[in-house]
Amino acid sequence: DPARILDRLASFALVTSIDRGQAPDGAPVVAYLAGGLRAEVWIAPPARLGWAQVQATGSPEHVALLRARAADRGMDLDLLEAADEALVYQALGMPYLPPEVRDGTDEVTAALAGDDFHDLITLDDLTTAAHCHTTYSDGKNSIAEMVRAAAERGFSAVTITDHSAAAGYASGLDLARLREQAAEIASLPEPEARILRGTEADILADGSIDVPPEMVGELDVIIASVHQRYQADEDSVTTRLVTAMRQPFFKIWGHALGRLVLRRDPIKVRIDEVLDAAAESRAAIEINGDPHRLDLDPVNARKAAARGLRFVLSADAHSTKALSATRYAVAMARRARIRKHQVL
Repeated sequence: DPARILDRLASFALVTSIDRGQAPDGAPVVAYLAGGLRAEVWIAPPARLGWAQVQATGSPEHVALLRARAADRGMDLDLLEAADEALVYQALGMPYLPPEVRDGTDEVTAALAGDDFHDLITLDDLTTAAHCHTTYSDGKNSIAEMVRAAAERGFSAVTITDHSAAAGYASGLDLARLREQAAEIASLPEPEARILRGTEADILADGSIDVPPEMVGELDVIIASVHQRYQADEDSVTTRLVTAMRQPFFKIWGHALGRLVLRRDPIKVRIDEVLDAAAESRAAIEINGDPHRLDLDPVNARKAAARGLRFVLSADAHSTKALSATRYAVAMARRARIRKHQVL
C-alpha cells in the first residue's frame, strides 16, 4: 500500500518533505531529511521485492547489465515475481552475485562463465588481528589488553606493530625500546592469542625502511608505510616506493596510498610501477579497515591481485575498540573480489 507507507514516512520527525510523484511506478520515493540528507525509499509488493532490492543497492551499471540480459531472454524485470535477490539471478540463468561485486564491470560475464564468487574472503576466515598499536607508541591500550581483546573477538594471533623511531610524533620505537617491548612480550604469562612481534616502519625519503638492521631477523612482521612527505611529486614518490618494495626482506606495504577519507588525497604515484616491484620482491599489501583510511582501494587492489600479490587485512587498531574495524577491511577486499587464498 504505497500511500499508507508514504503517510507513515511523512510522520517521522526527521523527514521534512517527500516527493511522492513517482511512487506508483515503482521508482524510488525521495525523502528530504533535516540537515540536508536525501534518502531514497523503494516500495514494492512482496512478490517483486527481489528486483527492487537489486535496483536499490546495485550500481546503475550493474542494473543495466541485468536489464540487457533480461531483454535478450525476453523478460521484463519490472514485472518479475521474485521475492528475494537470489530468485532474480536465478531467473536470469545466473548464480547469485554478492552485493560487493555488483559494480557493473565484468561480473555478469564472470558469472556466466561459472564464477559464483563463493570464495570471497569473509571476516570468519581471518585468524590474525593485524597491525595493532599499543601504549608503546600512539595506542591507547597495553600489549596485554590488545591481545586479550583480539582473543575475545575470535582471533588466534595478533601482530604488535608500533611505529618506528622516525615517527617521533607518535612516540616511535628505536632499537632500545623495541628490545624493551620484546622483553615485555616474552614475560607475558600464557597470552590468550599468539603474539607476532613487529613494527610499522616509516618508508623514508630515500626508500629505505626505518627498521634497525639488528631487528630485521628478529621481528615476525614489518609493515612499511609512508607517514611523511605526502605532497612530494609523482617521480620522487614512485622512486621512493619502488626502492622500498625492493628491500631484501619481507614487508607489508601499509595503507598504501596514504589517503584520509574526505581529508587527504592519495599520494601521487605511478602505482603500476610500484606494484610490479612488489610482485618481484618479497611483499604483501595491506587493506586497511580504519574508517578514515579504507586503503588500498578496490580498483588498485584488483590490480595488485592480478599480479599475484597477496594481502593482509587489518584494522590498524590504536585501541581495543578499534579492532572492530577489521570488518571494513574485509568489505573493501570483497569489493576488490579478493579470494580467501589471496589473504595471508
